[in-house]
Amino acid sequence: MKRSTRIVILVGSHLLCVALGLAGATFVMQKALASGFNETVALAFSSEHVQLQLKQGNLDLAEKAGLAHLRLLDEYQSKSPDWLLRAERTLSLARLALIEERQGQIDSARSYSERAAVACRDVPWKDCSAERLSKLATRGTGSP
Repeated sequence: MKRSTRIVILVGSHLLCVALGLAGATFVMQKALASGFNETVALAFSSEHVQLQLKQGNLDLAEKAGLAHLRLLDEYQSKSPDWLLRAERTLSLARLALIEERQGQIDSARSYSERAAVACRDVPWKDCSAERLSKLATRGTGSP
C-alpha cells in the first residue's frame, strides 16, 4: 500500500472517530437535558438551600427547607431511582433529626434518625450508625 493511501486512511479513520464522538456526545447531552438535568439542578439548589438555612438561618426555616427537599426527593425518586438520590434522602433525614434535636423535639428527632438509618441501608455505605449519619449531616453547615 502506498504511503499516501495509508495517510488518507489514517486521517479518514480519525475524522470518523471524531464525528462519531461528537454525535454520541450530542445525543447524551440531548437526553440529559430532556430528562434529568433540570431535576439534578433543582435537587442541588434545594440541598444547598437546606445547608444555607442550617448554617445561616433559624431552625424553623431549616426544618421547612428540609421537608421541602424531602418532598422534592420523593418526586424525583420515582423518575430516577439512583443511589445518589437515596444517599441524599438519608442525609436529609439525618439533618431533620439534628434540627429536631436542637429544637428539643427528642421523639421527633429519634423518628427522623431511625428513618435515616433505614434509608441508609439502600445506600452503599459501610457505616449507617446514628453517629456517622449525624457527622455526615453536619458536614459543610458549620455546625459542631
